[in-house]
Amino acid sequence: MKPKKETSPRKERSLSCNISHFLQHLKTIRRLKPSTREYYRFYLNGFCKFAGDDFDVTEISPRLVYDFQKLLAEKLKTQSQMNYLKALKTFLKYLAVRKDFVCLNPKNIVIKKAENKIRIKGLKKEIKKPLLPPIPRTPSQRAKQQAWLKRKTIMAKLVREFLEDIEGKRSKRTINNYMADICYFLVYTEIVKPEDINYERVCQWQKHLKERRMKTNTIFNKSCAIRIFLKYLAKRGVKSMVAERVDLPRYSSPIMDFLTDEELQKLLDAPNPNTLGVELRDKAILELMASTGLRVSEVVSLKKRFLNLKEGEATIKGKGGRIRKVFLTETSLAWLKDYIALRPKDGELVFPITTRAVQRCITKYKRRAKIEKKVTPHTLRRYAATHWLKSGLNLFEVKSLLGHNSLASTQRYLFLDDYDLKKAFNRALNNDNQFSFFPSSKPSNKISQKASVQEVGVEAKIRKLENQMDLIIKMLKQSL
Repeated sequence: MKPKKETSPRKERSLSCNISHFLQHLKTIRRLKPSTREYYRFYLNGFCKFAGDDFDVTEISPRLVYDFQKLLAEKLKTQSQMNYLKALKTFLKYLAVRKDFVCLNPKNIVIKKAENKIRIKGLKKEIKKPLLPPIPRTPSQRAKQQAWLKRKTIMAKLVREFLEDIEGKRSKRTINNYMADICYFLVYTEIVKPEDINYERVCQWQKHLKERRMKTNTIFNKSCAIRIFLKYLAKRGVKSMVAERVDLPRYSSPIMDFLTDEELQKLLDAPNPNTLGVELRDKAILELMASTGLRVSEVVSLKKRFLNLKEGEATIKGKGGRIRKVFLTETSLAWLKDYIALRPKDGELVFPITTRAVQRCITKYKRRAKIEKKVTPHTLRRYAATHWLKSGLNLFEVKSLLGHNSLASTQRYLFLDDYDLKKAFNRALNNDNQFSFFPSSKPSNKISQKASVQEVGVEAKIRKLENQMDLIIKMLKQSL
């Protein structure tokens, strides 16, 4: 047997070596989840980069931790600073208990979450300047755009007036996207006057977007923003490029994942409502979204006064300020009543959580149900739309339930698998053999009166279906 290599005492006390031992301790002894261990690895590697891989852990001092916290304060918010220092505090406890190293006492790092404060004990009063100079905070992209809009130039003034004009007509997120796209275009192409906007500069900008490896749909959305801005200039009589000359790349509709009935039932059964805590709330949210097709923003902003539990309906304010009513199923209504009974009566919102929390909740239960498909809040919305279509609702009724402005938006959410299409086709063909799509010869004169009456009824149904299809095509043309 080969003798074990003896490690030097300095290497045993090195920061990088002890961090790897600590992560192994979390895996084997404490048996933490891989995601939690990854958080510790990320935060401690940040401290390791600051102090150095070969830094002696016995030399960790309050001053070093203070300088590290000051460096974090230049880049991160207080909550992120707390996460770094919590990981460091746990690491110091491990060094003191498991390794018997004499280093900084973890109690010197005081984190007050309620007051949102961090305090390091044991600092010397005479040391005032940090060891490392603070890194200057670079302005974000949004800050640069807002600074550009405040300039007293012709283009900045026109963009400001354009954003004021569409305020109230579009959502806040859409207005912010328009502002970002238009400012990006004008700054990159260095346009000073509206007359400077031409076809060559637009193509140059689109080429730049492709070089940045942006997706085709992203370039399509940004080009649409430029088109809308040029239409506004034409409406005001400002001489500039014609909006129709801006080339739009082909918009590719994304491939969507649709849940089957069995997969949805697995997802709904994943929470354990008997805990009477978070999982009861999650169960109510999943049942509500699957039965009503609500957007995640509408679920989060749902208020108690707009929820009528007696009638089993809710009033929803959706995109563009459009108000509609949705109807609850018996199952979703029962779970909502159980959840609201346990909730405190104060507060306006039914579910006082964020949209991100709902997304995490769905991802958690998708993993628990062992569903391999990608499941998002919008997946439940698509399932509801498809289920309504299969149940016999027409496109206009589904459109009003989903809160869409145009019929083209509704069509993107609908999905029929091969089995459903084949079933509908056979039902249409074999409807008591009353008619055929391709008659081989003229009907004979020896037709009974009953058969002739049946033919007239079938022809009337066909004419009615043709009229409905013509109406749908007209509405689609108007929306496009």
